Amino acid sequence: MDNIYEIKKRISIELHRTPNFIDIHSQCDKDLYELIQEINNCFLVLVVDRILKPSSIQRISYRINDLLVEMVSRTKPSKQLILAAYFDQVIDYLKQECIDEELWEGMQNLKNFAEIYYADETK
Repeated sequence: MDNIYEIKKRISIELHRTPNFIDIHSQCDKDLYELIQEINNCFLVLVVDRILKPSSIQRISYRINDLLVEMVSRTKPSKQLILAAYFDQVIDYLKQECIDEELWEGMQNLKNFAEIYYADETK
């Protein structure tokens, strides 16, 4: 297992690649890309070598939700579906990295995030 800083650096590089659905010549897409990166950075906070407190995960959940609301207000429904699929892939990628690196605490944080985030959405 690499040290956590090396792991996070490698993951961060991967997450900061421009998705193929972003048109780098469009200002709207550039703004959208910035929101995507903010959300990815929030997800990256969960990938650590310790289990985070539920209150910390709750704050991350609220921040991601705020960013997603802003993103939805700026995008067409067709692109919203693409974004939902993109973030599903990001979560799957992070989970796989946690498994590959035996970063069980990070995996638990991602699991706890999903439980908290989706519990809040049903209220």
